[in-house]
Amino acid sequence: GAIARGLNKVIFAKPIAFAKRFHPPKPITSSQALDPEDETSVTSVVTTHSDFVLSNLEEREVLMLIEAMEKFKVSLGENIIKQGDVGDYLYLLKEGSIRYVKDGAEIGIAGPGEVFGELALLYDCPRAATVVADTDCMLYRVSREIFRTIQASFILSNDDEARRLLKQTKLFQGFPDDIVNEMASCIFKKQFHKGDILI
Repeated sequence: GAIARGLNKVIFAKPIAFAKRFHPPKPITSSQALDPEDETSVTSVVTTHSDFVLSNLEEREVLMLIEAMEKFKVSLGENIIKQGDVGDYLYLLKEGSIRYVKDGAEIGIAGPGEVFGELALLYDCPRAATVVADTDCMLYRVSREIFRTIQASFILSNDDEARRLLKQTKLFQGFPDDIVNEMASCIFKKQFHKGDILI
C-alpha cells in the first residue's frame, strides 16, 4: 500500500488466459489450507480493506480469492519479500509482526491484519521495500496469476450481464453490437446502502 507510492520504475502487466468459469486450485497440503476460522478472519480483513486492489471486489470474488489462499510460515529474521524482486504474491499477516525496510533503513512496522504486496497482483513490478519477519509469523498468501485470473473471469461474466441489460433498455436497443459491447466493457457494479449519496 503506502510503500508502493513513490515507486519510480516502469511497471507492466503480463497477459493472462481468460476463462469465464475459473475454479482456483486448492492449497497443495492440508496444513496450507484455511480452516473456517481462518476464512472468517480473512473475509473480515479483505472486505474492510481500503486499498484499491481489494476495495471493489464482489462477494463472489472475495470467496474465490479466500478459497485460493494458503497459509505461509516464516521464521524470525526471514525476508518475506525483498526490495527489487518482482512481486508474485499478496500477503495478509495472521500472527506475528513485520518490519518494512527500504534502502537499508526501517520505514515502518506492522502486526496482525496487515495486507502487503498488493501491487504485485496487478503489475509485474519490483518490490518497493523489503519485508522482514520481526517474530515467527503466520501469513495467508495468494499468487498474482490466480488473483488476476479470478478478476478476468468476473470481468467476462459481468460484460455478458452488462450487454444483456443495455440491450433491454429503450435507449440502447437500436445501437450496433460493437457500441453496446464497448459500453459493456466500461460498466462496473457498485453496491450502495440505504442513505448513501449516489451523486
